[in-house]
Amino acid sequence: HEVDVEGIAATVEWYRQNEAWWRPLLGRSPVVEGATDWGTR
Repeated sequence: HEVDVEGIAATVEWYRQNEAWWRPLLGRSPVVEGATDWGTR
């Protein structure tokens, strides 16, 4: 398999430049794939 190194580098750079966006998400509850109880809590 080939790895898109440029794409990965661009993604890492985006996260470096936008830490204020993603950092607060670390403290939130995880998203559970397949959950069907949205809005019932």
